[in-house]
Amino acid sequence: IVSGVELEMLFNNKKVHFLVYNFDVDSAEIKSFFKKIKMQRILEAVELKRKLKEVFPSLLLNISESEFSINKIINIMIDNELGETKEDIINKYFTENNSLYINEYFPPLKETIDLFNRNNGFVVLAHPFRTFNSKKQISNAVRELKKIGISGVECFHPTNDIYRVAYCLELCKNNNLIVTGGSDFHKGNYCAPKIL
Repeated sequence: IVSGVELEMLFNNKKVHFLVYNFDVDSAEIKSFFKKIKMQRILEAVELKRKLKEVFPSLLLNISESEFSINKIINIMIDNELGETKEDIINKYFTENNSLYINEYFPPLKETIDLFNRNNGFVVLAHPFRTFNSKKQISNAVRELKKIGISGVECFHPTNDIYRVAYCLELCKNNNLIVTGGSDFHKGNYCAPKIL
């Protein structure tokens, strides 16, 4: 069994997802890292619930404690016609200076990559075509992130067609990075695309 986690961190003031594989789950510093993340997420959830009670109290009636997540809230908001898409809801309510904005915690990029590298982990840039707007942006990001310590790029992803996969494979080859792939399955019903 290979350990793995997806983390969201800030890179050049942009939210970027990273996959980390094979880290030592018994490491004291890894356990401490995840404990801090968990505590930060709990504090963020408490703050979000407080704001929801003020702004949209009826929305909380449709969410059980075990289901409480930002994605669940956004889906309920769409169902209640408070916006048409996830992006629409985020822009209307969750961005800075809007009613449901919370100051999210992001683990520091360099320190986090160093932490996982010290503990036998492989840090990989996740789904680059979902994050960056052009091949040039991806290429620049990969070169910069390699200097910081990433080990690879997620080349095989449900949103990548064969041309995007080929581009990512070439990028890994040219930068001596490992190639990974995944379905991006988190929970619920899911059917992997044919490219995987």
